[in-house]
Amino acid sequence: MISSRCSRHLATMVCLLAATVSPADEPAAADSGRLEFRIVAEPTREDDQSVIEVAQQLPPGQKTVTVDGEVRARWVELEDREFGPNANFGRLATRNANGAREALVLIDPLNVTEQDLAQIEKSKDETGRAAISFELNDEGADRFGRLTGDNLPDASGRARRLGVLVDGRLISAPSLRTRITSRAQISGGSMTDAEVDQLVQAISANIPPSASGESVSLFNGQDLTGWHADVPERDNNPEARMPFVVRDGMLVSLGTPGGHLITDEQHGDYRLEVEYRFAGKPGNCGVLVHASQPRALYGMFPQSLEVQMMHENAGDFWCIHEDIAVPDMVARRGPKEKWGGRDGDARRIVNLTDGSEKPLGEWNRMVVECLGNQIKVWVNGDLVNHGHDCTAKQGQIAVQAEGSEVEFRKLLLTPITELSDAAPE
Repeated sequence: MISSRCSRHLATMVCLLAATVSPADEPAAADSGRLEFRIVAEPTREDDQSVIEVAQQLPPGQKTVTVDGEVRARWVELEDREFGPNANFGRLATRNANGAREALVLIDPLNVTEQDLAQIEKSKDETGRAAISFELNDEGADRFGRLTGDNLPDASGRARRLGVLVDGRLISAPSLRTRITSRAQISGGSMTDAEVDQLVQAISANIPPSASGESVSLFNGQDLTGWHADVPERDNNPEARMPFVVRDGMLVSLGTPGGHLITDEQHGDYRLEVEYRFAGKPGNCGVLVHASQPRALYGMFPQSLEVQMMHENAGDFWCIHEDIAVPDMVARRGPKEKWGGRDGDARRIVNLTDGSEKPLGEWNRMVVECLGNQIKVWVNGDLVNHGHDCTAKQGQIAVQAEGSEVEFRKLLLTPITELSDAAPE
């Protein structure tokens, strides 16, 4: 149950009624400390009806909800400590899946996660109970302000519900009555002091390098934690193979079926170091930066700016519902009237040199620096592209499965405040 106090003071307090943390004497799971705020789908709202109808038809094992080629929602488990078997779910869209109760949350580009945190600390709520206070970074505060501002009560006074998720489980869904920006407090209804300490520690470990100033590997060498796959063929055929696997400590794109492996979180102002090689015959692959809307092009490619890895074309830019400018645009892209990022447009911007790749089977090193509206790319020490006035400044990072098997042994992200003059070592 959501208290009336929680609704009245949502501008400064987001009520977290329970936390999915391990007992104090047990270590937290490797993927613990994930915090998300997402709007909850409601059966009584007309604008949610289409996505709920599709979601209710999915088999129990399928969580992602796609409507007209666009990922719109996902099923998440309800936290047992607050949503027991006899709970009144009220306005939540729910289902039973393999013995677990799940609720439907909406996927929105404005969603906010622990990656948007600037800081987090233990505190006390108005009643003196253990709580968690947090502050969002500038980008997170802007996005949270728009997310909450866009979902305020309608003309009748009916409020939407803001879902609070910890480690992928919905633990609260208070009514959203006030716009929230940079600061908020999570009040621990049933959390002990030890659980609050543990949760703060776990979430702090997930604050991104843009806040901590340190390099971080996007791939842990063991599993796909921190990533999710979008493979259209698996929508209607869950038995189709997963084209992204971990093998011998490497992230491997098997090439087929086509799709993308996408970071769970968004990033901006960074250097991405990628070490890759084609495992068999050379072919096609790419790294996508500033990714946002899934399946924006051809029902497959997310809105993004692709940095090409295709054999003998490494470093080309491909514009996918985004755009960027480079010197000598006409020579490298074709007639101006055809420029664009959509189907039929001249989306390819040729790199500065095709002679930078190593022989087949050897490791290539690609460095991509994104700062503001600029993107700069080196392949094996050679500058191969430098664009400006990009229409996106941040987003998710993705790697492709696009026909050929590719092995990745390094995906290292480092925050930057200026672009490098020469190829970073």
